[in-house]
Amino acid sequence: MSTFGEQARVAVLWNTGFGLFREFLQFGLTLILVRLVAPEAYGQFGLVTSIIGFLQVFSFDHFIAYTLQVRNDDEVHYQDHFTAGAVFQIGMFVLTNAVALALRGVQPYAAITPILHIMSVVWLLDWPSALRIKMLERALDWKRLRVLHAIGLLGGAVLAVSLAAAGAGLYALCLSGFVKRLVFLSDLFVSARWRPTWAWSAPTYVPAWRFGLTRVGSTLLVSVRKLLESGVCVHLVGFAGFGIYGRAVGLAHLTCYKLAVLLMQSVYPVLTKIEPDSETYRRASALALRSVAWVVIPLGSIGGILATPIIHALYGEAWSEVIPLMSWAMIAGVAGALTHAAYMLALASQHKQGCLLVDLWMLFGTGAALLWLLPHGMQAYIMGLCLLQLAALLFLCSRLCALTLSVTMLTHTVAWPLGAMIGAWCLCEGMRYGVGVALHNGWTVCLYSVGFGVVYIGVMRALCTTQFDELASYLPGRGRWGWLFTWGT
Repeated sequence: MSTFGEQARVAVLWNTGFGLFREFLQFGLTLILVRLVAPEAYGQFGLVTSIIGFLQVFSFDHFIAYTLQVRNDDEVHYQDHFTAGAVFQIGMFVLTNAVALALRGVQPYAAITPILHIMSVVWLLDWPSALRIKMLERALDWKRLRVLHAIGLLGGAVLAVSLAAAGAGLYALCLSGFVKRLVFLSDLFVSARWRPTWAWSAPTYVPAWRFGLTRVGSTLLVSVRKLLESGVCVHLVGFAGFGIYGRAVGLAHLTCYKLAVLLMQSVYPVLTKIEPDSETYRRASALALRSVAWVVIPLGSIGGILATPIIHALYGEAWSEVIPLMSWAMIAGVAGALTHAAYMLALASQHKQGCLLVDLWMLFGTGAALLWLLPHGMQAYIMGLCLLQLAALLFLCSRLCALTLSVTMLTHTVAWPLGAMIGAWCLCEGMRYGVGVALHNGWTVCLYSVGFGVVYIGVMRALCTTQFDELASYLPGRGRWGWLFTWGT
């Protein structure tokens, strides 16, 4: 596993570094924009994002993703993908404008039609930029990929703040994504000097076509669910209420879900090069799932416990309605992060049917929650989402046990960190009440968080020494400071 382990370590190092940069940048950007952009604009942005995300199901992203599945470089055929992309993306450009025209006479959705026309240009920019991203991912050139991505995000953040300060509102939230795509487009045609030949061979594109259609089916279900949620929420609670919901879920995603996405994005290109039924794959799968669980469980717990001071510090008093939603949103975020990790492991081990069943479950479950729970309030709706995510996680874990993992591995992955989290919470709460400290300022919140983290790490180190040491061995700079996590060895 040494070669694969080194590849995964390099991928995690670059992607983690980029992820931290991106989240801190997004975090700082959010702190600025929430003070410049009204909640109604955030609600409109959520709906625009859902519509674009739904339409993206039919883009060529799922077909270009096949390049990561091919073992032999001679069988990649980038020129065929670029030619096929022209058909897909120009069609998406036309379709997006048609949707915008259809919504012009429908209230309250008519307000977002101008931005939909502008956002249609995204498909034309995604065409070459997505190709360049997959080229770099396949080559495992994480350094160049993440540096370019960071430049695009930084430029987009500057544009967003400038537009928001000028009173652009919704446009400030939507247009910043153009910069990233322009950076990759420039790298493809200017730096790499790649040129299309417009070559096309139907027989060589058949495997990519079949793979893409399979993924379109699953992604369509996810996109329908998000679009259904956005549309119904806006109809029942308005743009402002949907913006409040988006802030709660967004913070949970930032704290928990994005970590799982980042890690699985790093290791997935490596996992697809390992035989699914091998011992190497089983070890890699267990390590990936454990890495997600051991981090998101304590982070989600802290987010729920310290919801009031966190919301007041980050978003201000105007967003106090987010606070009652935070505990359940964090639970949903933790469950969603674990579900995503398990989903990607199942997909990498070629268990597409199980992934499709999960997508179906989430679609119909979300529809039921919107129908029966949302009328009782956002908190009831988020509680229903928690139950849906937990059920999906249990199903995927049962499939992984049959394919790659064992019950013992899953115990070390989920049960022990839950126990350590409860122990850390009890100890910190006992000490807090014992000294009579209220969590109302930055110092007490930081001390509580640090104490919680120290106790959690100590308990996990004592309960799962071998697994803890294995995980710590993949930390960047372990030779300099990794001893902090491996004391007592």
